[in-house]
Amino acid sequence: MLPQYSNADVVTISINNLHGIIPKTVIFASVYMAEENAAPPHIVEELTTYCNQNNLPLAIGCDANAHHVAWGSSNINERGVRL
Repeated sequence: MLPQYSNADVVTISINNLHGIIPKTVIFASVYMAEENAAPPHIVEELTTYCNQNNLPLAIGCDANAHHVAWGSSNINERGVRL
């Protein structure tokens, strides 16, 4: 786990050379974005910056409470536009 990029709503892990299947480090995050809070959360922005600066692939699975046709919603809301 990467505690500096984890909290009650975000869990981030680093997988390093998983039995030769993954040739380098990959970062995975599970994120919940409550409707009453701004999206994306600051901790996710920090994680994205960290991965970009270190050239690390990042996979995020999340419940963003966001709608956008890009991921199959029939409409678009403000959260969907931001994300």
